[in-house]
Amino acid sequence: MIYGCFAKARGYGVGQRLLAQGEAEIIARGYETLHLRVVQSNAAAIEFYRRRGWRIARAFPHERFLLEMFKPIRQDER
Repeated sequence: MIYGCFAKARGYGVGQRLLAQGEAEIIARGYETLHLRVVQSNAAAIEFYRRRGWRIARAFPHERFLLEMFKPIRQDER
């Protein structure tokens, strides 16, 4: 699943709603941990995800500027 939000739409809750919908769809499929990749230089996106419970898992030095983040859904993983 790929999604994004134009800079003009920031601050209106669009990204938050997109993320919530995407998370809900993935959880409904039975997954217990969510994963995403974000460009390391996109500090605003990284902070956006962190505020919503996502954590940094690892960086990918062989892939240009990528960072993997995850969000556990099961209570015992938090």
